[in-house]
Amino acid sequence: MLLCLTSVVAWAQETVAPPTDATYYDYVLSGVANWPEQGNEDLQDNVVVAVKGNDVYVNGLCGMLPQAWVKGVRNGSSVTFAAGQYFGNDTSYGYGALYFAGFGEANEVEDLVCSFDETSGVYTTQQWVLITDSPTSKSPYYYITDMTLTPGKAITDEPIEPPTGLTTRDYELTATKIYFDEEENLKTEEVSRYLKLGVLGNDVYVRGLCAQLPYAWVKGTLNDGDATFEKGQFYGVYSDMTGNYPLYFGGNYFGEDFVDMQFDYDFMTASFSKVTTYMVLNSEKSSLEPYEKYANAKLSMLRDEVKTPAAPSVVEFQPYVEQYDMGYVRFSIPTTDTSGKALIFSKLGYTVYSDKGGTVEPITFTPSEYDGLDANTTVLPYEMSNGSTIYLGGSFLILYSWMKDFDRIGVQAVYTGGGEEKRSDIVWYDINTGIESVKASAEQHSQYFDLQGRRVDANAKGVVIRKTTLSDGSVKTVKIVR
Repeated sequence: MLLCLTSVVAWAQETVAPPTDATYYDYVLSGVANWPEQGNEDLQDNVVVAVKGNDVYVNGLCGMLPQAWVKGVRNGSSVTFAAGQYFGNDTSYGYGALYFAGFGEANEVEDLVCSFDETSGVYTTQQWVLITDSPTSKSPYYYITDMTLTPGKAITDEPIEPPTGLTTRDYELTATKIYFDEEENLKTEEVSRYLKLGVLGNDVYVRGLCAQLPYAWVKGTLNDGDATFEKGQFYGVYSDMTGNYPLYFGGNYFGEDFVDMQFDYDFMTASFSKVTTYMVLNSEKSSLEPYEKYANAKLSMLRDEVKTPAAPSVVEFQPYVEQYDMGYVRFSIPTTDTSGKALIFSKLGYTVYSDKGGTVEPITFTPSEYDGLDANTTVLPYEMSNGSTIYLGGSFLILYSWMKDFDRIGVQAVYTGGGEEKRSDIVWYDINTGIESVKASAEQHSQYFDLQGRRVDANAKGVVIRKTTLSDGSVKTVKIVR
């Protein structure tokens, strides 16, 4: 309940934003990120500093809300950032409202004061930077020590951007994912993933090869029946509760290092395939450090067919709070059908149901309550996200006073492929007992990584990241300190 209360309080608050006529600078944040009772890791992240007059704005201090800003005021060689500034409301990892503060020798929450060297442009502070759940809390989710802001960029790569007006078609990746289970046994899993692919001249653009960043692109070049994708293309930075991870695309021959990925192109079927090279999602730009590895990768046109979507799940439910006139729910909507085949995102949606005293009916969402809707609807598009009340794939959904009498809440996937609507079973969550009416997703396999993203043994010492893939395709990430 505390999470719900802090979250709804935050919705009424104002976040900081620099004025449009401020001057923006790239900076590198260095220091040490500390998680109470979990350990620490060195930081080296890109941030942005905006300046107008004596006002100084910094973006990127809060890993859970990387777009959030804080504001300081410069006075000579020091800049003071007031404690208690509101970063925003986290909807990805369940932290709720998040706030900024300094912490110093007085063992109290206080304003953060940075020294500023006008010659080098460097900001430094001896205080801790706290990320907390209230403006006055001394118990942070995490805190930064030895923080320095230096002009420049830690990650200089830029993600691929397709040209304006590129015509794309629906494609599907089919491949064999290769991984090691907790006992270090080699395992394989057949995967199917939705892609967008467009060709302009000899250039090929593909979106969706990276499951962690499904809207990131890579670019290849067609030449004499081959399509070559240069190694080291930057997808972007994947962020989760354990940190920020740059991800790159590439290939790997058996027993060899990181290489370009070359597909054989079949002109008759417009498909791309490769049997002799692994497709790699890599944590380094030039050396082989696989985050994920796939064999037998093939990119094929995805036909618009009748398919029954896989059943979704209820991830979390926070009941209605009368004081704030709202509650929320989180869903996981799979992007595959019941046989594991990819679904076209634009044809996928979900319906939310209420059960009040045995009366079951779909919830109607209205434009007056939900920004981004053009008309009343009982089917929310999978890709819809208005940044406040509805997020991609139902990952966060605000509900209002009409849900206070719910006994159960249900969710159903809806797919309109091939001109025919197909629906999954309704998955119910009992609000009184907290029990979902279908079996929870079973753990399928776990992999372990160090803080640099390199795979390690399940029994490795120190700070270890365990990433567990569930049977519905979702991923749980846990930081372990041994």
